[in-house]
Amino acid sequence: MNFKDGDGTYEHASLMFGEREILAVAEDKGDMSSPFIRDNKRPVMSFNCYGLGTREAVLQAYNVLSEGAFHNENPDGPAPLPWSELCFYLVDKFGVYWWVAI
Repeated sequence: MNFKDGDGTYEHASLMFGEREILAVAEDKGDMSSPFIRDNKRPVMSFNCYGLGTREAVLQAYNVLSEGAFHNENPDGPAPLPWSELCFYLVDKFGVYWWVAI
């Protein structure tokens, strides 16, 4: 699934595995009050990766992406939420926003 804004940029684009969406990418166009702002720049891209299948896969992704992260909402590691058994979100050292879940 891909959705474009009126200016031709992508509001949302999905990577599909068969009929299942496993990665969603979105441009961050929010207001400037976000805690994810660094040097007056918003994250360059937002990746929402879900359906990883195992706790080990989420933990491995966290270990890689959290190294040098600019903003880490889960400094103690991935945690459960009412809608996800295990997930995390952070802005990595390159300014990319990640939300990753089982």
